Amino acid sequence: MATDAAPEAEDEPRPTAGPRLRAERKRRGWSCAKMARRLAQHVPDQCPDHETLTSYIKRWEAGKVTRISDRYQYALAATFDMTEEDLFAPPAPPLSEPGGAPMGTVEHGSIPDSGDDDVKRRAAIQLIAAISAGTAIPPGTVEIILSGVEDALGNPLDLAEWERIVHEYPRLMDRRPVGAVINGLTADLIAVGQLLKQSHEVSERAGLLRMRGGLAGLLAMDLDGLGERRAAETAWRTAVRAADASGDRNLAVWVRGRQAEVGIFAGRSDLIVSDLADEARQRAGKAPSGGLARAHAATAIMAAEQGNDTAARAALVNCRAVTGKVAGTGQATVVCSGWSEKNMWWTESYAFTLMGDRRAEAALDQALALYPSGTLGPVTNLHLMRAMTMVKNRDIDHGLGYAISSLHEGDATGTVRRHLVRQIVDALPEKARTLPEARELRVLTSRPAGTAVL
Repeated sequence: MATDAAPEAEDEPRPTAGPRLRAERKRRGWSCAKMARRLAQHVPDQCPDHETLTSYIKRWEAGKVTRISDRYQYALAATFDMTEEDLFAPPAPPLSEPGGAPMGTVEHGSIPDSGDDDVKRRAAIQLIAAISAGTAIPPGTVEIILSGVEDALGNPLDLAEWERIVHEYPRLMDRRPVGAVINGLTADLIAVGQLLKQSHEVSERAGLLRMRGGLAGLLAMDLDGLGERRAAETAWRTAVRAADASGDRNLAVWVRGRQAEVGIFAGRSDLIVSDLADEARQRAGKAPSGGLARAHAATAIMAAEQGNDTAARAALVNCRAVTGKVAGTGQATVVCSGWSEKNMWWTESYAFTLMGDRRAEAALDQALALYPSGTLGPVTNLHLMRAMTMVKNRDIDHGLGYAISSLHEGDATGTVRRHLVRQIVDALPEKARTLPEARELRVLTSRPAGTAVL
């Protein structure tokens, strides 16, 4: 085994490399072990084993190495799909006051709180510090800095812009690891909350409540994805209340239908999931919507997991009927209610896989063809379903190998991935559950509780 120090230590100190490497790794939702596997693909020659690379990563991040060698600087930059200049750039020098004092080195409390300019100045220092350290920008910081401009413009409320912001989040959530957008969602929820404290016309207030309901629902989804169940339940309650108060029926249906879907993978009881789906259907009435389709999807998946194939197929028929009515109706303009053919095929893929239906392979092919390039979580889930199909067909070695490869290449984090891995392991013959590959599957999707970054 290679020694820890040999490939790393050189003369010139690089004190900022550790925090930056840690920030880039965590931003992608990787463990040190997962990063080591990816790093190994970019080490030109004589690559150490994964255990040694994992040790290197921990030492680099802890600042225990004076300088990372050129060989590993190149490999690390390639691993993160960045240039070496961007990844290892020295921090910007602290800004100075006209008299020469550096702005970023003042002691806490030394800036007199003499007015709005001082508040903006402290916010600017926070912004610069966060960007230099590669950490999240504190909520409200940018708004404080730009508040003077907004005031000069009359501080107009642009609901259309808020609509665009809310609609962008689901796309980002599909392309990033679980929890990656929580900081942004939290900041935007705070901003909408501040706007709701101001006086607005009835229509504007209803619009802000819609934004709050949508943002809270998306935050709840990500929190459930991280396994932060208690926090997620609080966010779901806020989403329901805001959606109902907004008067937007489609949003109220979506919140309940989406909560039912997510609840299956987050470990909610069948009774809770069933009640949520029923409530979504009652609120929808005869009006088709993305939320109604999700309620049918949740019912189908729950029935398939229970082994009730008849109920699952009936719910799939209902779901597809709603999908046909929703597609192309322009409902993408409604906050968070989007539903399309790819969602339908994803649902059928999972239900058919659980039921052992021969249509599973065709549904998987259809779903994978419809998700755009760069989609992370949903596509990883589909590959795990394919691995489950292999295992159910007793192609154990290929199925486990395919599942492990899918997790390495995609996103291994989150409650959905853990749920699917449990399904794969449960489908194994008893003797096969102790195979090293089965243990590796469980390790890849494990995550200590309470590590969500807010």
